[in-house]
Amino acid sequence: MPKSIAYHCSLMALIELAETVFAVNQVVICLDRDVPEVDRKAFLKSLRWVGFELISLDMWANNFDVTSDKWLYLGMEV
Repeated sequence: MPKSIAYHCSLMALIELAETVFAVNQVVICLDRDVPEVDRKAFLKSLRWVGFELISLDMWANNFDVTSDKWLYLGMEV
């Protein structure tokens, strides 16, 4: 199975678990900025394919700046 198809299947399973088992309305993924660019771009493409977008954590941080040099945060409403 090609890597991109495996990403899509795994992400869809995660989203289904979030919605049906954990009953949450949003999923947030943290992606290490140190991941090599070629891998990061491919993974970000897969995340966007299923509906993730770059987000900030401001809504949980009470307007405290939580921009990270280490992590990219991606979120999706389920």
